[in-house]
Amino acid sequence: MIRRLYFFASLLAVSLPLAIGTLFSIKHEVRLLRDREILLVNEAQALQEESQVLQAEWAFLSRPERVERLAEQHLNAAPFTPERIWTLQDLASRNPRITSSTAPTNNKQAQQSTIPSFQTISEDTRFAPLEGAN
Repeated sequence: MIRRLYFFASLLAVSLPLAIGTLFSIKHEVRLLRDREILLVNEAQALQEESQVLQAEWAFLSRPERVERLAEQHLNAAPFTPERIWTLQDLASRNPRITSSTAPTNNKQAQQSTIPSFQTISEDTRFAPLEGAN
């Protein structure tokens, strides 16, 4: 009986400091994690506030009347009129590198020349192996 009591007393004497040390270590880690959480929450709030300020500033700076005023002031741009829209034939007459044979003859032909046609690719050519790829 005394041996059992001695055994449990020594087991308690050994395990109690280990348990206290483990609890202290866990308590310390929890404090560190709480401090880190507080820092991260504060940082997230600061970033959110900064984002809101930047969005408000962007909304203020990109007002259409402000952009229009700055464009008139710095770009010397005029509104588009039908006279300012050129066709490729007009460009051919102004630029010697463009010949009348390369310029399309009508507006529909000009649109077709600028839009790539994907219907012309056949089933055979889409998945054909590359030459020399062995």
